Amino acid sequence: MRKILLLILLIFFTSSCEKTYTRSECITKVKLYWDKELTKEKRLEVNNKFHEAQTLIWTNQDKLKLLRANIVFEYSKNIKPEFMYSQYEYECENKEKMLFSFLEHIKFYVPNFPKYQILNEIVKPSVKTISLSGHWWTDKAKFRE
Repeated sequence: MRKILLLILLIFFTSSCEKTYTRSECITKVKLYWDKELTKEKRLEVNNKFHEAQTLIWTNQDKLKLLRANIVFEYSKNIKPEFMYSQYEYECENKEKMLFSFLEHIKFYVPNFPKYQILNEIVKPSVKTISLSGHWWTDKAKFRE
């Protein structure tokens, strides 16, 4: 009986040890360097191809061994947003490496994808960056961030 009780306690404690993160810990900011000669039409084509490739990668993520990133481009009246934000749900300590792998796959599918730099800074979730919420993160979104 003691062995069964110990086994149950062991299973309980090991299953509840999955690391959880705040939303800020899972957000990555990317600086985009667009080609100066890129027209509005070409920029929209890049955007459309990006989302097509993102969907393709998501549907094949088991084969590619990539974790799915939630990605948004900074809202900008300018046709070329300066930043892009990603937010992962798991393994956030590896977010920069995972995003780099993801973007390198994207570049294969998207002609004219801009050069980029993954920035190592803390990003506060908001409507100006990225603001996903859910059971994956320990902090909850406020109605107006």
